[in-house]
Amino acid sequence: MKKSVALPALSVCFIFAESALCAQSVSTSADLAAAFNNGSSSSITIASDITAADYLNSRASDITLNGSSGILTLNGYKFVFMPNWNDGLSADISNMQIAGATSGAIELGGDGQGDHNYTISGSNFTNNKNSQNGGAIYSHAQSHGGVRNYVFTGNVFNLNSAANGGALYNASNNSQMPVFFNITGGSFNANSAINGNGGAIYNATNYGSGSGLNNGFTIGTQANKILFTNNSAPVGYGGAIYNFVNNPSSGGTSEINIFGDFQGNSAANGGSVVNHVEGGNGSNSVSVGIGGNFSGNSAGNNGGAVANYVGLSGNAPYGGLNIFDFTYADFTNNAAGTDGGAIYNYFNSGGSSGQVNVGGNGILFS
Repeated sequence: MKKSVALPALSVCFIFAESALCAQSVSTSADLAAAFNNGSSSSITIASDITAADYLNSRASDITLNGSSGILTLNGYKFVFMPNWNDGLSADISNMQIAGATSGAIELGGDGQGDHNYTISGSNFTNNKNSQNGGAIYSHAQSHGGVRNYVFTGNVFNLNSAANGGALYNASNNSQMPVFFNITGGSFNANSAINGNGGAIYNATNYGSGSGLNNGFTIGTQANKILFTNNSAPVGYGGAIYNFVNNPSSGGTSEINIFGDFQGNSAANGGSVVNHVEGGNGSNSVSVGIGGNFSGNSAGNNGGAVANYVGLSGNAPYGGLNIFDFTYADFTNNAAGTDGGAIYNYFNSGGSSGQVNVGGNGILFS
């Protein structure tokens, strides 16, 4: 008579000098928690379907997390990456299938003075929720040194929801270091900001007292657009994307480039994309480039496809330059309940300069 035997987690370790680097393949919740909570496990592979039932500690050491096979259902658990204040941290997450998180799936911490590098690729995030921010991913940075690099490649986000940033929420607060966020490939479908902004993505840069900071936020390219379909912010701004720059630092540059294929997204304002700038003094510069296809998007109020706001909350910027540049964009059958069926612009500019460039290379309205 044959008997089935449960095999323990496979672990392979390499010892260099006085440190050990271990690669583990896991197939149970207990094995996953043990490997993730053990700082010496530098590589973890999900080998089968797992439903999380064990607490996952905050991770402060470098790690590679790979989902070669199997769906990971997180329930009330999540992966938290939180470096020590003086240390850097690198996390490489690939080929994961993560579903059913109720407090967000992944938190990427960026506090501290070291360099932090986070890479997520080829992964699927489905039906994850968060009553606060970032249904699938919540990232944040607040520090006085180092560089923050976030690279997301070829990921799929479906049916995720949160108060703000239904799929992804990224915030840099009081930061005195450069932050670079890059999304290439992949898609966002039917994600929702339940009672806030950014149905799929919420990105915020809140500057501190530093000067000369350079920050970049890039979604897609002209040749490789990101697909956004049926995302929503029913009571807020940005059915697909809400991008917020608050109090830009003197001498700093915030560069945002968004190239997507936006179909059927909706919001109270800015059916697909909202760019919002508040405050700022001195020689700061906010440059926003927007391109792609905008079809069948809608806003209950203003900006069926795109809405740009400067000084909306009354905190008008004094000094600096705010540029919104539309290029290689096609607007078709977008609608707004009040103003700007395709594009709506609002400027309370104070002493700053503002430009909206529409009608350059390849602009089409129909």
